[in-house]
Amino acid sequence: MSRVSFYGLAALVLVFLAADAWAMSAPSPCDTPQAHGPQVDASAVFSVELAPYGHVCFVARKVPVPVYAEADYLQFELLRGPQAPAVKLPWPERYLWNGACRIRAVSFPLLDKGPQRSILILGRCNTAGDELDQALIYRGSPQGFKLDTPLSVDATGFDTIAKAEAWVRERIRQQPSGRAR
Repeated sequence: MSRVSFYGLAALVLVFLAADAWAMSAPSPCDTPQAHGPQVDASAVFSVELAPYGHVCFVARKVPVPVYAEADYLQFELLRGPQAPAVKLPWPERYLWNGACRIRAVSFPLLDKGPQRSILILGRCNTAGDELDQALIYRGSPQGFKLDTPLSVDATGFDTIAKAEAWVRERIRQQPSGRAR
């Protein structure tokens, strides 16, 4: 009886060890060619667990825009693996967040009710010769991420991600519907 229990326990331990080894050896979405290259900002490539997509790789990529030949844009993407298409976050609409902006911080707060996280990006941009702290707020929903342009514009000037995130949360809380503007 004791031999069976010992062998049963040993088999169970081996199963758990094999499962852990498989999980550790599973390829990361950041270990793909999409996450590297000369157009990718290497300081803005990291993996994150993000509902509803699961384990993804956050990437900032410089993308040329023919209309604005003098400046590239930063395209933010969520890579889900080599076979899955990237989720591309929308570009800013009313202000320029170009390839010369430096990403200072990224957070994934729960801003709205529900399991979907939002994405808050804080950058330092050179606009018209002035350095300006600029936040981009992408509100998460079951349909994906939508850039909240009014909230992003109003969040200009916050110098830390914690200050920007606290301000955004307070702004959303003050709205009767829980939605900013």
